[in-house]
Amino acid sequence: MSIRWMRENFDCSKLLGHFDITKVTAVTGGTFDVANNTFSFDEGAATATYQYDTGDGNTVSFTIKGEDHEHTFAPEWTSDETGHWHAATCQHTDLVSDKAAHTYGDWTVTLAPTTEAESLQERSCTVCGYKQQETLAKLPPVDPKPPVDPEQPVNPEQPVTPPQPPVAPEQPVTPPQQPNTPNQPNKAEPASPQTGDASDVMLWTAMAAISGAALCAVAFCTKKKAD
Repeated sequence: MSIRWMRENFDCSKLLGHFDITKVTAVTGGTFDVANNTFSFDEGAATATYQYDTGDGNTVSFTIKGEDHEHTFAPEWTSDETGHWHAATCQHTDLVSDKAAHTYGDWTVTLAPTTEAESLQERSCTVCGYKQQETLAKLPPVDPKPPVDPEQPVNPEQPVTPPQPPVAPEQPVTPPQQPNTPNQPNKAEPASPQTGDASDVMLWTAMAAISGAALCAVAFCTKKKAD
């Protein structure tokens, strides 16, 4: 694999793929500066080669071609979930500039949690504006209240009195009207015998018998005088 690099103090952090300078071995035609993470060609060398340990027991050989070309990079940020950088705008599209990890601000809840749906919160990188989202768990369920029985009081300590039927208003009592009659003296009503009294009946029968006997005696005396 051939890559065109600046001849002096090339910034290895501009390489894509999370280049790790400590994994470089068998360098010819140049020098890797681990402390500064740079590479420089040996004087008079047009190319350089090195071996790179991929971490799985294999190595890859690279050939570097030096040039005095000045790379240009886009002013806007390019980013992914791990970091951000400025992509090259020249023909060397494999190069990047100012590559760094994200620097995040505080979390902000963007979707309020409920007992039925999860919520979301997000935070943004203060350098490039990359947004990271995170899902939050639902709210714990609320204990359901028992249904209110209209026959039972809401507060047991204060029972509710059932509604009473309306009471009809009392009607005033009108006294009976007396007939307009002239003032008359009070007359005693004749006493009538009580038919249900047996002693009175016997008394009247005896008086009738005595009166009959007296009439017969008077009639007999009168006839005798006439003779």
